[in-house]
Amino acid sequence: MDRTAVPPKPPCQQNSGANRAGTPTPTQPLPSRSEFSALLMAHGGPVRSLSNARKWLETKGWILAGEPYNRMKLARMLMTAVVISKGVKLENEAKNAILAVAFLMEDDAIDKLSDSLAGIVASKVLERVDPVISRIASSLDFVSANDTVQAETTLALRNVSSQLVSVSSSLNDAISKLTATPPTPPPLPQPSPRGPTWAEVVSAAPPAIPPDFNPKAHPQHTCLQQRLIHDAKTLQTLTSGDDSTNS
Repeated sequence: MDRTAVPPKPPCQQNSGANRAGTPTPTQPLPSRSEFSALLMAHGGPVRSLSNARKWLETKGWILAGEPYNRMKLARMLMTAVVISKGVKLENEAKNAILAVAFLMEDDAIDKLSDSLAGIVASKVLERVDPVISRIASSLDFVSANDTVQAETTLALRNVSSQLVSVSSSLNDAISKLTATPPTPPPLPQPSPRGPTWAEVVSAAPPAIPPDFNPKAHPQHTCLQQRLIHDAKTLQTLTSGDDSTNS
């Protein structure tokens, strides 16, 4: 009985069970973001960036323009891509869906990271700035108080200055009056000379009494002479009586 020789199994097939059982599969390290961008440039699919991802999802009707999305929405997109895809089309649809969801998740993570970093930075800045703001506010209060005191002091100094000007003017007037030459007083009224009494007049220079009668004189002249003599004697008699009464 002829037996057909069975070829031995390839070494890889013989060792495949051993590899699955004992030898770990070599890991594939994740590419960096720049390396991933370079790989996407070589990728021929329609999803290569965030804008392409939104456009592809809008074309599929899985997301509306401007519609907010969350993780539950992204998970349903992946499950929908797997369920509705059939045959060879499954690979392309799933790959495009995975890329689109990855871009959206990356954008959401960047937004959350930015918000978190912004909050942390803001809190740290406020921790540093608050003491400075407090010191500035205290300085402003101190400056305001100093300004008020300076304004009051300036007003008081102005009042004192105006008073000093008035006092200085009064002193100058007083000094001018003291140093000025006093005016010449008016002359005192001189007493009017006392007039002589009648007795003094008569006794001082008594007129020469002509003789009682001159036979050679004109009769009118003789009459006038007699009247003068009569009047002189009468006057002498009267004045002598007044002087004796006054004495």
